[in-house]
Amino acid sequence: MSQPLSWPSVPLLCPAPQHRKPPEQASNTRGTRDEDQHKMTDGGRPAPHPALADFAKGLQALRQEAGDPTFQRLANGTGTGRTTLSQAFNGRILPSWGTVKAWVGWLGGDVDAWRGRWAAAKAAMRETARDSVPEPEPPAVHLPAAAGRFVGRHHELAALTVLLDQVSCGQGAAVVALIGGSAGIGKTTLAVHWARQHADRFPGGLFYVDLRGFGPDAPMTAPEAIRGLLSCLGVPDREIPSGFDARVARFRCLLEGRRSLLVLDNARDTDQVRHLLPGSPTCMVLVTSRRELGGLIARHRAAYLRLDLLTAAEAHRLLVGFLGEGRAGAEAGPRGSCSRTVRGFRWRCASSPPAP
Repeated sequence: MSQPLSWPSVPLLCPAPQHRKPPEQASNTRGTRDEDQHKMTDGGRPAPHPALADFAKGLQALRQEAGDPTFQRLANGTGTGRTTLSQAFNGRILPSWGTVKAWVGWLGGDVDAWRGRWAAAKAAMRETARDSVPEPEPPAVHLPAAAGRFVGRHHELAALTVLLDQVSCGQGAAVVALIGGSAGIGKTTLAVHWARQHADRFPGGLFYVDLRGFGPDAPMTAPEAIRGLLSCLGVPDREIPSGFDARVARFRCLLEGRRSLLVLDNARDTDQVRHLLPGSPTCMVLVTSRRELGGLIARHRAAYLRLDLLTAAEAHRLLVGFLGEGRAGAEAGPRGSCSRTVRGFRWRCASSPPAP
């Protein structure tokens, strides 16, 4: 199993206490939502938004042209509060258009021109707010590196994508796909390639376990696998339950409602896999094995995809990618038939042991 990565802890954010506005301010503030988003205060806090600052300068100039009336006179003449006037003329808020229209009309300004200025200021602030929204965290990806070259398998890739649409429905249990075939046929390569292609569909993370079902090392036990998965999910070692059933329960609880993908590679039998299956319908599991795991298909309704040899054309493209066109075609027969090198390569893909 690849070295598990620790997930960053996410602190709980508590909202700051909200204070009531003074009665006069609450009753007279008529701005839009932009007012609350763009309030600025003195004393080292951020300067007003440039669009608000320009808008405020225009209001100040209009007020000067009208004889510099006091805020009290302007408030009485337009039915707005002095607090709103002070904040707007100092570039702290952008009031609603209805409020600005009343001010401009009372001060003798061009209402149509000011409507355009108000709309431009509001658009500029919205654009800034949109740019300031942080990008969502990318999903945690605990997968092996993808193969440098991948050819063919169009039918199998499409079949896995159809299963992915079932995950979106959120009904029933986790969606399980079993990828079968002989040693070295490309089961792991297919699973990892497809998983990386669709990583953005699993914001809850993508996890990989090499179960070592076939190979020189002893197969991985289910308790070992669960412990590694809990570590990948951010559970500290001291908090991992000692009992196997408790570990399974904790694992399934953490994945409940989470859009996650689990790749269980090189499984030996159904018993090695069944405890590792999430219970949430928002999860998808890819299992690879040399054996047709009938229990997984019958009990967990796993979709079975059996890989066959690459076609001659696909094998040729793969070999060209590794050797180059010149070497791959050096032994080609008449009329473009496949070379002995390609034929031998294609046959060995179904009989050689997995690459280390």
